[in-house]
Amino acid sequence: MGTYKCCFIFKRRFRWNDAPPPEDVCALFAQHSGGGPHMAADGLRRYLHATGHDSVDDADLDRLFDQIRLGRAARVPRVVRPLLALDDFHRFLFSHDLNPPIRQGQVHHDMAAPLSHYFIYTGHKSYLNRKKATPTSSTPAAEQVEGEGTHWRSSAGLRLSHHRRRGRAPL
Repeated sequence: MGTYKCCFIFKRRFRWNDAPPPEDVCALFAQHSGGGPHMAADGLRRYLHATGHDSVDDADLDRLFDQIRLGRAARVPRVVRPLLALDDFHRFLFSHDLNPPIRQGQVHHDMAAPLSHYFIYTGHKSYLNRKKATPTSSTPAAEQVEGEGTHWRSSAGLRLSHHRRRGRAPL
């Protein structure tokens, strides 16, 4: 979206309607900016230290400020002191490029366990039927399967279980 001409006569202008930052982001920004409208480098350093990034030096911090402000460089002129507004901080927190939730190389699964530990297979008709609830089956397994179904006590005090609305009699 943006601006475009209609029939060479007039211009149609659309505004970007970005969602405002959530309340917890505003509170976090206010906490690390000292309640002011802008966050300086020391506020960002305090935030990074609080989230577990202890080894951030001045060069890394300046590079991070430049990357954060790169998105708004066309709109706002560069100031002498590096400052972040609330929108910049919000963009930094939710940016996949600047602050990804899981960085490459941090997640590793060795997959040494058998495959059944990673995938659960439930075949067709895996719900509880009468054959599984008979007294000849093992009692703990039947109780476990019964617990996964929908059950309630009837007016007579009996425990009823219905599974997948198959039209069968209660168990």
